[in-house]
Amino acid sequence: SYHRWKLYEEYFETLNDTRVLVYPGVDTHPFWDSKRPWEALACGCFVLFSRPVINVSEYPITELCEYAVYDSYTEFVRKYRHLYHNPDELARLRTRMVKRAHKFFSPVAIARYFLQAVYEKTMTDDVTDRRDSQDRT
Repeated sequence: SYHRWKLYEEYFETLNDTRVLVYPGVDTHPFWDSKRPWEALACGCFVLFSRPVINVSEYPITELCEYAVYDSYTEFVRKYRHLYHNPDELARLRTRMVKRAHKFFSPVAIARYFLQAVYEKTMTDDVTDRRDSQDRT
């Protein structure tokens, strides 16, 4: 909402000026997610993050960029240093990740996904109901 953006204007200005956001995840199992990575992607950041400890297959943030995921502190440092010393590669990965995020996780894309899931569930339930009716006759 506008109120939230206006209230935290300085935060979002900082995020808009950020190239890489390091997100270690919320370390309380079974939780991993937060609004931070999504806000960063919406502002055009490359998000370097620890592999989620939960199943994220419904909204597979890990598929936006394989390079962005790290499994250990050592791997994180290696990837971060590589990106720092290779700004052209960072720019390429960042552009690709942000485009994919906007394509697959925008409000329109999420609404389409949700409506498709509802439609498929409805059709499956309808077919099952018809079979049950036929079996009773």
